[in-house]
Amino acid sequence: MAYDFDLFVIGGGSAGVRSARIAAGHGARVGVAEERFWGGTCVNVGCVPKKIMVNAAEYGAWAEDAAAFGWSIETHGHDWAKLAAARDAEVARLSGIYGRLLGNAVVVGGGYIAVEFACILKGLGAEVTLVHRAPLPLRGFDEDIRSAAAEALVAQGITCRAGVSPTRIEAQGAARLLHLSDGSAAEFDAVFFCTGRAPATDGLGLEKAGVAVNAAGAIVVNEDHATSQPHIFAIGDVLDRVNLTPMATAVGHALADTLYGNNPRRVSYENVPTAVFMNPPIGTVGITEEEAAKRGPADIYVTRFTPMRHTISKRDGRKTLMKLVVCQKTQKILGAHMIGEDAGEMMQGIGIAVVMGATKQDFDRTIGIHPTAAEEFVTLRTRTRVVGA
Repeated sequence: MAYDFDLFVIGGGSAGVRSARIAAGHGARVGVAEERFWGGTCVNVGCVPKKIMVNAAEYGAWAEDAAAFGWSIETHGHDWAKLAAARDAEVARLSGIYGRLLGNAVVVGGGYIAVEFACILKGLGAEVTLVHRAPLPLRGFDEDIRSAAAEALVAQGITCRAGVSPTRIEAQGAARLLHLSDGSAAEFDAVFFCTGRAPATDGLGLEKAGVAVNAAGAIVVNEDHATSQPHIFAIGDVLDRVNLTPMATAVGHALADTLYGNNPRRVSYENVPTAVFMNPPIGTVGITEEEAAKRGPADIYVTRFTPMRHTISKRDGRKTLMKLVVCQKTQKILGAHMIGEDAGEMMQGIGIAVVMGATKQDFDRTIGIHPTAAEEFVTLRTRTRVVGA
């Protein structure tokens, strides 16, 4: 059977759906093929269900903290089945795998998915061990943020095993015995591997079409997202660049505008705000201190404090760290990093400032909102150190 399309999209995830919708809006004849479910990872098994579970994990701590503010809230533990039922129908099919709350679990990996799920499981009442090869979790993030995140994980009772890797797993009835590279072993109800994903390009016949891929299987594209075949384009996680839903939708929109809307444009992969929904959350945009040191002199501003809420609740591990990385020559903000309450929400606004090229002086003359944690970003007056000089 033959079809005649202006644009045919393989993959109905965030990038594919957005590009298809915008192209169709421009009048193009569009077809979309999706193997599993519409919306891709984010809607079905990624961002959306994950954030629901993040919120559920936080509510338990909030109920405990309320006592310090004079509220008497009686809790009876977490109802996992009720949470699972609240998720959308497609995600709810997974609830059969986890019909009960785990007693103890191990999460293997040091990336943002690993630390997020370690915090989710801990917040829902499980005993959690986090295993990762590097000395600190969250490789690629600013070192101060990584150190603060490691402290926060330990403070909430997560056992962190750094510098080791799994060597084998043995079935022990319903449990699993995990052996590590240091010779130790421990038994867990479940083992979660959060060790990253590879682009799912096998089986697409790209080699027959003459489309180049790199050693990791990611499709190689130019600045306009054209592959080695000028009539074939690639966007989204299949590029293995910035694997985030907002980036995928932005690039999909731009590509459709370029091809069918008489509005050629590109989306920058620099200064992309992002968040890690651990406990407490992380928000970041721009380059790290370590990256800035390689580019030339940079002024570093750091503050760390206990948020007002936790001066009352006395909850351990809830300190906030905020950091600005500033080009010494131009005084432009090169990076902003935070771990603490509402970090993701704050970083969206900070991201606008960084993309617009805001300077340290712009931040200094902005009046803060008091009392908030956010005001600390505009009251950082004392330089902590200079790097790259």
